[in-house]
Parts: sequence; structure tokens; C-alpha cells
Amino acid sequence: MKIHDYTMPIPREVHRRIHGPGGNGGAWNNAWREFRDRKQNARPDEIFKFAGELIHRFELIGGPIQPYYARPGA
Repeated sequence: MKIHDYTMPIPREVHRRIHGPGGNGGAWNNAWREFRDRKQNARPDEIFKFAGELIHRFELIGGPIQPYYARPGA
């Protein structure tokens, strides 16, 4: 699965909130690391479900899901 094919544009301050200071990706990346460690052979549907749970947990209201390198608004 190519994770950069599934990103959500969010405001800079929201990005900072979920990734936090310190350079290790903050609570967002930590949640993904824990998921990866628990579900090493996760199916795509399990990954998408967990992503939805994190979007809810972190109260993300962003734009559409799009590739990371997509032009804004494209």
C-alpha cells in the first residue's frame, strides 16, 4: 500500500497538533506504529478502517483524500 496516495489536506496548525514537537511524528505517527506492531499483516480494509478511526480520534476535518503530491484543489 502506498500511503502517500491517501492524504488529507489539513491546516498547518492541525498538522503541528497531531505530529507534535520532537521530530518523531507525535501522537499520529505513534498510533500508526502501534497499529503496525499489532497488525503486521493488516489487510487494506483494516488499514482504511484504522485511518478512519484516527481521523475521528484526532478530530480531523480536511479536504478530500488525495495523493500527497497532488496539486491543491486539483
